[in-house]
Amino acid sequence: MDDTEFAEYEQKIDDMDSEEDLIEKINSLSLNEDNLYEIILVGNRSFEINTRNIFKLITKPNILRIKDKTSLKYNLNEIKNEKTLRGLFVKELLKKQEENVYSQEEIDKAIEIGLNSLKE
Repeated sequence: MDDTEFAEYEQKIDDMDSEEDLIEKINSLSLNEDNLYEIILVGNRSFEINTRNIFKLITKPNILRIKDKTSLKYNLNEIKNEKTLRGLFVKELLKKQEENVYSQEEIDKAIEIGLNSLKE
């Protein structure tokens, strides 16, 4: 009889600063070796997440999938009022969002990549 079960494991990422931190954390998880897992990333992130890259660097063979259900850590309303390049960038993207030029996912990704590039 096969005792293998499929299980979901939620991994909070609020206190992580990079994809490397996340990969290290997932690789150090104590998971039941008899189960197969889907890791669900939750919380607020301040770095870009590429689930394909992360999956390639995971050393645990019983992790089958990684899902990203995180959201951006930034306060966009605060940033858009800054008199900086960051503020202008966010303001323009939020305007595009209101005009439905891009999907919510595209806007979130652009803001995430842009703000990571413009870190002070």
